[in-house]
Amino acid sequence: MRVNVSYFKRNGKWYTNAMYTTNIRELQLIWDDLKERMDSGKAPGLIERPGEPCGFIALVDVPRHPYRHPHIVGLR
Repeated sequence: MRVNVSYFKRNGKWYTNAMYTTNIRELQLIWDDLKERMDSGKAPGLIERPGEPCGFIALVDVPRHPYRHPHIVGLR
């Protein structure tokens, strides 16, 4: 599935967009996977900094999913 991600700074200002593909089919697992990637410094569309959280908020959308709805993946 194609996953669209929009990143925002902590103050809510838009930063950048990214897209990646995944074999995961369940929405909750896609959101969890992106959160893990962000926490490990390997967020799609951003410079990789392994082990360092990316520090952004992400709006996630999976356009072709039958139960599609945008979701915010935030900071801890």
